[in-house]
Amino acid sequence: MQLFLLLCLVLLSPQGASLHRHHPREMKKRVEDLHVGATVAPSSRRDFTFDLYRALASAAPSQSIFFSPVSISMSLAMLSLGAGSSTKMQILEGLGLNLQKSSEKELHRGFQQLLQELNQPRDGFQLSLGNALFTDLVVDLQDTFVSAMKTLYLADTFPTNFRDSAGAMKQI
Repeated sequence: MQLFLLLCLVLLSPQGASLHRHHPREMKKRVEDLHVGATVAPSSRRDFTFDLYRALASAAPSQSIFFSPVSISMSLAMLSLGAGSSTKMQILEGLGLNLQKSSEKELHRGFQQLLQELNQPRDGFQLSLGNALFTDLVVDLQDTFVSAMKTLYLADTFPTNFRDSAGAMKQI
């Protein structure tokens, strides 16, 4: 199962198309060499991914489960930009960020670099990734948070009327 998840992650990367010609150890090394991988301990990434998988699987035991650990991790890291001190620390610890070895700033720069790499055209295909934050109409976001989300995570914000669930679902 671990190898399967690693291969899914590799296939989502821009280098994934060329990795099929390489030995599995070389493929694993190239994935671990990504900048984001340097800021988050590999065992912590695996723990986060498998803990999330177990939680999803236990909630719907007869269902197939498909999710992107990269997208979920990136979304949580993006939200940490606007979180208060204790919530921010919980998010970063949950993601496996080792503040002894790297800084929060490095994590965000690593995701920025990953997004830029993934959005580069490769071998005749184009993968377009971005992020969005849908906020309730009454939520006032700080300008520094919105600016950092746009710069680091290519994120847009969309005020949303969640009291109109059908309209909100359509907007999202």
